[in-house]
Amino acid sequence: MMSDRITTQSECPPLSYEKDRVGDNLFLAALKYFDSDELGKTNSICDELLQAQPNHPDALHLKGANAVKSGDLERGFEFFEKSIEADPARSEFRVNLSQLLTAKRDYCGAAFHLQRAAELDPKNLETLHLLGIALFEKGEIDEALDAFHGVLRLRLDHSKTWLLLGKILYQRERLSEAVFAFRAAVSVPAEVESDHTRAWFELAQLLFECGDFDEASLAYERVIERYPKCQEALHGLGDVRLRQDLLDDALELFQRALEIDPERVASLLGVGSVFHRRGEFRRCEEICKQALSIDPNNQEAKVSFGVLLLRQGEFDRGWSLYECRRESDKHRKTEEEFQGSSEWTGQCLRGRTILVYAEQGFGDSLQFVRYLPLLKDQGASVFFRPPPALESLFRGNDLGAEILPFDGRVEQRTFDFFAPLASMPHRMGTDLSTIPCSA
Repeated sequence: MMSDRITTQSECPPLSYEKDRVGDNLFLAALKYFDSDELGKTNSICDELLQAQPNHPDALHLKGANAVKSGDLERGFEFFEKSIEADPARSEFRVNLSQLLTAKRDYCGAAFHLQRAAELDPKNLETLHLLGIALFEKGEIDEALDAFHGVLRLRLDHSKTWLLLGKILYQRERLSEAVFAFRAAVSVPAEVESDHTRAWFELAQLLFECGDFDEASLAYERVIERYPKCQEALHGLGDVRLRQDLLDDALELFQRALEIDPERVASLLGVGSVFHRRGEFRRCEEICKQALSIDPNNQEAKVSFGVLLLRQGEFDRGWSLYECRRESDKHRKTEEEFQGSSEWTGQCLRGRTILVYAEQGFGDSLQFVRYLPLLKDQGASVFFRPPPALESLFRGNDLGAEILPFDGRVEQRTFDFFAPLASMPHRMGTDLSTIPCSA
């Protein structure tokens, strides 16, 4: 879906400074030079001030900002810390130091200083917003949400906060709340227009995931209106059209994405899906091979090619490629539950126990349960974990297996072997002549 991070910063962002708090004429001259990027003169005046007053907090901090502006982040960090020691109650000092810490991905340090800054200046929106980001990156999700909600209590039309709030809620799978947040983000004025576009894109992806294809279509179109060459939006809208069975429209959108980047594997596979749906298997095969020539390890391309071969009756190569679906993070995470058991790849089952688990949709589950009685015929005690919605259906059928509820982790030590249900045809060498079929 998207990165676990909600923001990235490759360099230190602009630093803030409350000039109205400074009355020293000499220091105001240094600020003027700083604003004009005359860094040498800025440094000289700060040194002159510090010679007379070694703990002059503003001079220390400006010397740090000057170092940051010249690219010396470590020296900037050093002087920011000194300025805070000299005047711990200056919230902007802590905010600027937190920006450096964030750039170094020290989110614990950034969150510490931002929390102190928020205590010193509790109505500063930018401080609370940055605190929410730091807390999220630190892994304190609930506290991050509290910080973002604090921003919105002060200013309900803060578009940046709605956008990041939506991203966090999306990642937490609080989908209806995330939809609300993204809709809020696009409905209020944005400081930066790209934030609106990003919110429309995030909303489109989320609506697609929720199966609301009409609304997802409208959201993707809003992105494309602003950026006609946005590959991700063209591809996303192509996926929507594919789901809506508007194959000509889908093909055009995938091809537009490929005009921008001819080696975009996802869009190539989108074209292949259109050909597959049309029954143009030869053209689909060419697309799959082209995708694999670009990225030989692409899991989706291998699985798509495997499905195509199976549909054409080429079971040997097809089942083998279809196994590549298990390279996905989702499958790996599922199989972590069974680390106490061995994977069944055809070993003798007499007197042994085997857990078979469903890992595809309802259709594949209904299709492949026919293999469970064959495992029992080999002398195994068979346990089957179906999708929750099909549990009662399978309990009422004689599959030769004990049905396990889908209610958490299984007891690994009770099984000799495990196997995914959709791997049964491959494990048993199924071809056209050996498909299990009850008379």
